[in-house]
Amino acid sequence: MKPLNFDKAVAQHFDRAATSYAQHDEIQRKAAHDLLGYANAVKPISPETIVDIGCGPAAETTRLESYSQQYLGIDISREMLAQAQTLNPHLSWLQGHWTALPLANESVDWVFANLSLQWVDDLKTAFAEVYRALKPGGIATVNTLLPGTFSSLQNSWAEVDNKPHINNFSTLADITQTTEAFPWLHKTFYTQDHVQHFSNLRALLTSIKGVGASLVKRDNSSGLMTKSKFQTLESAYETYRKSGGLPLEWHIINIVLVKHG
Repeated sequence: MKPLNFDKAVAQHFDRAATSYAQHDEIQRKAAHDLLGYANAVKPISPETIVDIGCGPAAETTRLESYSQQYLGIDISREMLAQAQTLNPHLSWLQGHWTALPLANESVDWVFANLSLQWVDDLKTAFAEVYRALKPGGIATVNTLLPGTFSSLQNSWAEVDNKPHINNFSTLADITQTTEAFPWLHKTFYTQDHVQHFSNLRALLTSIKGVGASLVKRDNSSGLMTKSKFQTLESAYETYRKSGGLPLEWHIINIVLVKHG
């Protein structure tokens, strides 16, 4: 069951991750680089206004700002926005959520969202908000996580207990079907896989927590990590060890949408 106030839980979770995020965001940076490449392949980017949904502590702001005359960062976390404001005081920052974007109708040339959509339950409303905010001819570049992400961790947790420890990410079919609800001029989907490797389980779990990805959506009954649980999890995860270390899988869908002009 979804927590009573899941959006608040997400905000608080990322508030706690704000100061550590930049130390662990290797995959987030790679994913942003991929997303920009896919966007350029579909439509040359020269927007007047760009909105970065789930901007976090402004990891990609400098690169995105170079594309546009006006940049706006939106995040659900006040602490993430505080970090972003400190690094880029000359830019605009707003607290907001995917399903209620603080944007006027047809006011944005480009919506960019790097690995934030997975924290949204109502995909249709999220895409409706993007469609509403985009100007005619505007472009949206969005990515999110697919099932199979953290699969080795999920399988290892199954050896510990039957409680949920990994999010149930939206399927590719659910995502593509949701985009069909809107009359996009162009839709393209690209999948991308990344695997990180860690020397030990503690470092792996610290990295997940450091980017705010350890919150389990729709359930808050996973329980505390005890010494016994950790040891069982560690033993189970060792069976997945590769030459580079313990694997952490990321399965990503990149979505490029162009609104009719």
